[in-house]
Amino acid sequence: MRLLPCVYLKSSFALDCQGNVLPCLIWDKVLGNIRDYDYDVDKILKSRQAHDILSMVQDGKCPGCWTPCEAFQSIIDSVNYLLRR
Repeated sequence: MRLLPCVYLKSSFALDCQGNVLPCLIWDKVLGNIRDYDYDVDKILKSRQAHDILSMVQDGKCPGCWTPCEAFQSIIDSVNYLLRR
């Protein structure tokens, strides 16, 4: 169970050693490969595939991991939200 909402693809993403861009280190949903997008990650993050996966993340349909690497972004986002209030 996640204590805070996942903010992947809003705050960060993962890049594997083959150049695949993923929402996080745990979820194996490949958004695209940087070689196929002329090494422009922004193009990948604006793709239909990224939009669909971001919707899944926002709907809580991701694996719900809570390892330090995945949790850090959610913690920072929540603290920033509280500070803006």
